[in-house]
Amino acid sequence: MAQYNESPKALIAGEALEQYRQVRLSAAKTVVYCDEGEAPLGVTLEKVANGENVSVKMVNHSGTVEIEAAGAIAAAAVVYSKDDGKVDDAEGSGLPCGIAIKAASGAASVVEVLPLSAANAPVLATMLAADAPATGINRGGVVAQTIDTAQLEALLDTNTNDLFDLEAGDEILAVKLFVGTAAGAACAVTIGPDATLRTAGADVDGFLKAGDANAAGINSSDDPALTYQGDLLTSGSFVADAAGAVTITSSSDQSASAFVGQAVILYIPAGG
Repeated sequence: MAQYNESPKALIAGEALEQYRQVRLSAAKTVVYCDEGEAPLGVTLEKVANGENVSVKMVNHSGTVEIEAAGAIAAAAVVYSKDDGKVDDAEGSGLPCGIAIKAASGAASVVEVLPLSAANAPVLATMLAADAPATGINRGGVVAQTIDTAQLEALLDTNTNDLFDLEAGDEILAVKLFVGTAAGAACAVTIGPDATLRTAGADVDGFLKAGDANAAGINSSDDPALTYQGDLLTSGSFVADAAGAVTITSSSDQSASAFVGQAVILYIPAGG
C-alpha cells in the first residue's frame, strides 16, 4: 500500500546525526549527511545516534529551514551544500540549496534559509514546486519574493513586463534568476525598475543584466564577478523613489519554451 506522510518525516539514521544538518537517502534507505555536491532530502530536527529514528524536515516543506553553517554567511547570500550536512556561501562544488535570510556569525552557528526551486536537481536543490504561485517570506526584515515558472515563463515574451510591485522606500538588496531547465534558444533576461519606481527613468537592466535563460545555473546581481549586476546595485542596494514595479525583459520569446526556473527579489520593506 502506498504511504503519504507530511513533513517532518521520521526516518532511520544511517550514522550519528547532529541537529540542523542536511541529510540524503542512502542506498540502505537510511539517512546520512549530505556532503558537498550532493542534493539534500531534508534537514534534521534533532540529534540522534546511528540506527535511531530521526525527524527530518523535508526540502519540499513550506517556509524556511534552519541549517548549521560551515562558516560565516552574509544575509541574502545563496548558500551551498557542504560536507557533514552544513552550508556555506562559498560555492565550491556544492549545490545551491537556499538563500540566507539572516547572517551567520561563523562555523557551528545556525542560519535560517529560504529554500530554492528544484527545477533541475543537478543544478538546484529540490525545494519549491515549479508551478507554485509567487510567494514572499519575511524574516528579520528581509523579504525574499519568489516568482516561479508558472508566472515567470509567460513574461519572457520580449516585452517589458511587470514582475513584482514595490512601495516607496522599499530597498532592493539583490535580484537572482535561477535556471533549472534551459529555454532551448538564446535568451538574455534583464530586470530593473519602471519609471515610477525610479523617478529618474526606467532602467530595464538596472538590477540584473544579461541573465542567461538558455543555460542552467544561477544569474545573481551579487555574484563575485559582478557579471550580472545592474548599475543601480553597484552601491549595494536601491531604494524605491515611489510605488512602482520591478520589470523583466527578454531578448527572445520563450513564453512557451522548455524554460523552468524562478526569479528571487531580496528586499527590505520601507520601515522594516
